Amino acid sequence: MDCDKRIFTRLSSQIENLQAEVQQEYKNRGSTEEYLQSVLLEELPQLREEISAEISLRKDLESKIEEQFLEQINDLKVTFEEERRERESKEEELVAVLKAVSSRVQDALFRTKKERY
Repeated sequence: MDCDKRIFTRLSSQIENLQAEVQQEYKNRGSTEEYLQSVLLEELPQLREEISAEISLRKDLESKIEEQFLEQINDLKVTFEEERRERESKEEELVAVLKAVSSRVQDALFRTKKERY
C-alpha cells in the first residue's frame, strides 16, 4: 500500500508537471500568435508604406537624373554643332584667303612671264 501511494504521488506529480508545461506552452503560443498578429496588422503595412515611399522617391530621383543627363547631352550637341559651324566658317575663310593668294600669285607669275618674253 505504501508503495502504491508513492507511485500514485509520483504519477500525480508528473501529471501536474505535464499540465503546467502544457499550460506554459499554450501561453507561449498565445503570445506568439499575438506577436504575429501584431506584425501582420501593424508592422507589415508600415513596412509596405515605407518601401512604397522609397520606391517613389527613387523613381523621382532617377527621373531627375535622366532629365539632367538628357539636358547635358543636348547642351553638348548644341556646343558641338556651334564649334563645327565656327570651324567650317574659319575653313571657308581660309580657303577664300588661299584662293585670293593663289590668284595673286598666278597673276604675278603670269605678269613675270609676260615681262620676260
